[in-house]
Amino acid sequence: MARKKRTFTPVRAVPKAEVQPVLTVPEMGAILGLSRASAYGAAHRGEVPVVRAGKRLMIPTAELRKLLGLPTT
Repeated sequence: MARKKRTFTPVRAVPKAEVQPVLTVPEMGAILGLSRASAYGAAHRGEVPVVRAGKRLMIPTAELRKLLGLPTT
């Protein structure tokens, strides 16, 4: 039986913090090339910076850019 070729969704650019101060977990996952489940798992394990607003998890864009070694401004 032939293996199905794996395809990956393109990784999108990290927006500037001035333009989009926070990201949703699925947006962060798309940037890092993670599935939705893996992105939420990383957020719950504390592998990425998270701000909670009630049950909602948000990723500060400046902190994500810093984590990735990108300029924050």
